[in-house]
Amino acid sequence: MTEHEPHGGLATAPGLSVPVREPAAQPGGRTRPAECPDVVFVYSGDGSRYGGTGRGQLATEPAFADAIDDLDAIFQWEHGFSLRQVFSGRRAVDDVIVRQSVLFAVQVGLTALWRAHGIAPTAVLGQSTGEVAAAVAAGALRLTDAFRILAHRAELSTGNLTGNLTGLRPMPAKLPFYSTVLADPRERPDFDTGYWIANLRRPARLAKAIAAALTDGHTTFVEIAPHPVSAPTVTETATRTAAGTPVRILPSLRHDRDEKLTFLSSLGRLLAPGGGAPAEVGAA
Repeated sequence: MTEHEPHGGLATAPGLSVPVREPAAQPGGRTRPAECPDVVFVYSGDGSRYGGTGRGQLATEPAFADAIDDLDAIFQWEHGFSLRQVFSGRRAVDDVIVRQSVLFAVQVGLTALWRAHGIAPTAVLGQSTGEVAAAVAAGALRLTDAFRILAHRAELSTGNLTGNLTGLRPMPAKLPFYSTVLADPRERPDFDTGYWIANLRRPARLAKAIAAALTDGHTTFVEIAPHPVSAPTVTETATRTAAGTPVRILPSLRHDRDEKLTFLSSLGRLLAPGGGAPAEVGAA
């Protein structure tokens, strides 16, 4: 699958009958709201996915639902069935590549949901497959390329690229991107095929990326995932790196709690005067 030139915010791919709407880049697209707090979005890897997570947001949050529907044409092209079939439970997801694509879709939907409520990231970082969603949020990857990377991770692991991942067209990130692949997390990645091979083969340097963000003055983190699996690493790193500084890590969702209540609770803490109290690990 090779992406055609985007036009007016839309991109198409061979075999797709409808164009794909790319998310607006931040801050290069729309302006961050003046009241928007400084926040780092943390995109977790495959371990954060739980079956059925996101179903509540799909039913109640138009921004989340619109993002999922915008992704559905590419998802169907890659996997042969729809995201809504997955969310409804009508389609079981056993294949790891499909699970990673569903997780990516949830993360894109959550990013759209936060932005719809006035929260845009100041910086982003991601772990393992979460780096793909982080790159999209930073405006460095098109959605079609992101799905190609996820769909062909087996080829990336061996370097046996059969043309499916040639011709990626990454763009410079439009906001700070803390890499969990490179030795220097502040170094701007090329986001090319070589980078995604390294993403798959190298151990994720999550703590190092978080430490760099903390050193740069960021103290509020929102985990963009179905469940807050990166929260302990943020807290442990803050204890070592920013002792005495209030650091918050807030979940977007928790698999064991009401989705809307969890999201709105975290949103309230972000927008409360003074930023609200620091969150305990795992607190909603």
